[in-house]
Amino acid sequence: MVRLESLTYGGGGRRAFPLTSPLLSVILDGRGDVGGQGAVDGPREVVVFEVAGRRYGLAAADVQELLRAVLPAPLPGAPAAIEGVIDLRGRAVPVLDVRRRFGLPARDVEPTDHLIVARAAGRLVALRVDRVTDLVRLGPDDIEAAAGLAPGEAGVASVARLADGLVLVADLHALLPPDEAE
Repeated sequence: MVRLESLTYGGGGRRAFPLTSPLLSVILDGRGDVGGQGAVDGPREVVVFEVAGRRYGLAAADVQELLRAVLPAPLPGAPAAIEGVIDLRGRAVPVLDVRRRFGLPARDVEPTDHLIVARAAGRLVALRVDRVTDLVRLGPDDIEAAAGLAPGEAGVASVARLADGLVLVADLHALLPPDEAE
């Protein structure tokens, strides 16, 4: 398990996530997602984050970049799941309201919040989370599909077992259906 402060995308087939410390970095091999399609074979990497004191994860292969949160510009007429839009180096990226998608109470952007910039269905989306805590590598026995665990648990693909508890691994595509990204 690796504790993280901030990350930046390295590009290419591998993803380099340098830590703020000048001497440390974590390399992800991007072998695929940890989706809920039955048994998960082989080790997978998951970015672990917190929202309202609860731990969730996202397949590291989907993550492009982690940033300190900024206040998104509102998008009039946007679906309720979209908080607004940010300018990411000249590109408009929608910010997903993760709290709303998981049925958690809303709150304003705080200076300690993070944005997880990820690729879903060929487009970029930012997820505002309270904080990113870890990057973990999971073996095949550490993760199981969430199908059938809890009816109505939309957006959760699998459950990961870590030494310090469970993490619900989000299905990015279910969190942001293509019709909501427009």
